[in-house]
Amino acid sequence: MKRYSLSLLAWAYNEEINVEDFITKSIRDLERVSDDFELILVDDGSTDATGSLIEKYARKDGRIKLIKHSYNMNVGKCIPHAVKAATKEILFWNTFDNSYDTADLERYLKWLDHYDIVQCVRPHGGSDNLIKHIISRVNYFILRLASGVPMSDFQNRTFHRTRRAQKIVFESNSAITNPEMLIKCYYEGAAIAEVPLEFTRREKGEAKGTKLPFLLRSIGQVLRWALLWRFRAFPWTKAGTVTSVE
Repeated sequence: MKRYSLSLLAWAYNEEINVEDFITKSIRDLERVSDDFELILVDDGSTDATGSLIEKYARKDGRIKLIKHSYNMNVGKCIPHAVKAATKEILFWNTFDNSYDTADLERYLKWLDHYDIVQCVRPHGGSDNLIKHIISRVNYFILRLASGVPMSDFQNRTFHRTRRAQKIVFESNSAITNPEMLIKCYYEGAAIAEVPLEFTRREKGEAKGTKLPFLLRSIGQVLRWALLWRFRAFPWTKAGTVTSVE
């Protein structure tokens, strides 16, 4: 397996309780699989010590880069800002509560030798709670139907070629910004591998993705943008492929 240079992206809003564990574990796991990596960490307008804690680690380790938002912009803005800042060959992301364990990165990185994108799929649809699980399943069903992209999962951990990802012109600004990257790459002919990923429930802090206004805005944007991207692509582009691997 090739040892890729890696950019790990993550964004945090009031996650001071998880900052130390997230950074130390991420660095330890990345050192095992890469000789050249960086952490692009976004403090998304936190009102606690999240930003100052990240800043403390960044002063000690040049591989850690901090992006600070003056107010809470949510994931739809965090993703484009972090993607733009990435400088390594492959970028991917994780959550500050380590919902997706980085201890087994080799399992996913090896498929980049054969595919353009590796999308991690939760085989059991894991989420922090039942409401979030139901909303995710509904959103993914709508996304598949509206976008025409036959993927099992559109969120979680995704491994992108950085140069390709940075060419994407982002149009959405909610939870569909992650799927936006996949949908647009698919209609550019990308070969995508789906690999199973286990979900670990949050142990510390509060999940932010189930706030009602955010969820309602996300569902509306799923319908609006997925249909637009699908019909904009048809019939001028060659669709990619989606393959399930182990």
